Amino acid sequence: MPKLQNSAYITVLLISLFGFNLSIKATTDTFDINDYLNGVNTLKAGFKQTIFSSSNEAIDYSEGLIWLKKPEQILWEFHRPTIKKIILNGESISIFVKRLSSFF
Repeated sequence: MPKLQNSAYITVLLISLFGFNLSIKATTDTFDINDYLNGVNTLKAGFKQTIFSSSNEAIDYSEGLIWLKKPEQILWEFHRPTIKKIILNGESISIFVKRLSSFF
């Protein structure tokens, strides 16, 4: 009986140590999204946007790309349904619509 009791103590001790090591690892492997985003200087992403009415019917759809460049530069480019570009440079906003072939 004493050998079984000693084995039980050793098993409990090993399980405790194993669990303790996992908790240390979990607290040291953290990810801070703010640190990550502060290190990002450029970003390019595709998007799809659907606008719904109050009765949950799709009333508008668009898709395209968005480019961000620090500091304060954004290009928002729509490919569908109409080609359109919105350009922000920190001081002004320019909008180009293909069918009008002009800037606003």
